[in-house]
Amino acid sequence: MVWAGVSQRGKTAIIFCEEGNKINAESYREDILKVALPKMKRVFRGTPLVFQQDNAPSHRAKSTQDYLKEKVSDLIDSDRWPANSPDLNPMDYSVWGALKKKVYRSSSSTTEDLKAAIVKEWRALSQDFIDNAILQWRKRLRLVIQQNDGHIEHLL
Repeated sequence: MVWAGVSQRGKTAIIFCEEGNKINAESYREDILKVALPKMKRVFRGTPLVFQQDNAPSHRAKSTQDYLKEKVSDLIDSDRWPANSPDLNPMDYSVWGALKKKVYRSSSSTTEDLKAAIVKEWRALSQDFIDNAILQWRKRLRLVIQQNDGHIEHLL
């Protein structure tokens, strides 16, 4: 599993979970959030940190939500997440697909080769691309509302 975050102020480093590691609430907090949040706060310093996740069980867990409420200035509570959140998450509707397309152009024969390709392409992903993905959010939100929380990809 690979984890990363984006904003209009920059992007986080890529975090890799150990191969075969099943992500649960505890491993998500210990292996990802405790590593990522301090780095995110440095990248995004001076502005409120709004933290959006998807509906993965480790994200929705009460222990994760409690931890984030302590650490993040503006957490979107899991009970306020829209039903089709992939349609409203720039990482899901844009960034991961673009990264995957670039990574798969190169051949990787080992896990280490694949990790190196992911890091290389992540670093090369431009801030303009990320900004454009983020700027699609309001339009997508309006469409999700118009569709009564239904899917919107066919409308774009």
